[in-house]
Amino acid sequence: MPLFYGVVGLALFAAAYSLYGGLSAVAWTDVIQVVFLILGGLMTTYLALNAVSGGEGVIKGFTDVLNAAPGRFEMILVKSNDQSARDMGACRRTLGGQSLLLGF
Repeated sequence: MPLFYGVVGLALFAAAYSLYGGLSAVAWTDVIQVVFLILGGLMTTYLALNAVSGGEGVIKGFTDVLNAAPGRFEMILVKSNDQSARDMGACRRTLGGQSLLLGF
């Protein structure tokens, strides 16, 4: 099948689905896709970290990755600043307040 016919067919199917089911059908499709994306991401992370550790578990795999590339996790796990955990509450309140301000 030529690409053009596939694209047109998919567009017609999506239009019919949206027109027949309405916005509710589109929203439920998004919910289902998000569930699959999150579960797929978690499963991929689990399988990758378990493979890195040689089957010894996710925690061991994460520890191995952290020891092999310590500079790659500085944005997530800051070791040089012991105040970072204490400042996280202020950061969350500030970002949350900005989100509320920009959202309204």
